[in-house]
Amino acid sequence: MIFFLEAVPIVIALICIGLAYLPERRGKVKNPVYTEGEIIGKNVQRVQRNKSELEAFAPICRYKAGEREITATSREFRPDWQYSYLNGQQVKICYDKQQPEIFEICGNGSEWRKGVLLTAGIGTLVAYIVLLLQYHE
Repeated sequence: MIFFLEAVPIVIALICIGLAYLPERRGKVKNPVYTEGEIIGKNVQRVQRNKSELEAFAPICRYKAGEREITATSREFRPDWQYSYLNGQQVKICYDKQQPEIFEICGNGSEWRKGVLLTAGIGTLVAYIVLLLQYHE
């Protein structure tokens, strides 16, 4: 029982580190295949929000799905102040294996998520080792 309690911080740290390296999946793509794509433009859509009209953008991306080269528009429109993609920019995408024209750009928030999980995991491990060395002498 004591060994189990001593192993809990190590298990928590390893779970955090493992979760940091899992790809982020938001759920729109059912059978994801990950690849690199290139932003080649953007679609513009006018949106009514709070009694005013604003422009929203969706990136147009070119990528390879198997042997096919596909050019498709993302289904996720973002307001102009949130849109940050540049033409020619390389992005990591995941597309649907059954419908390769359906894709989403991965990693928009995953760098922040990865940083938090790695900090928590490595911090827990370092703190545990320091406490272990300090109190087992």
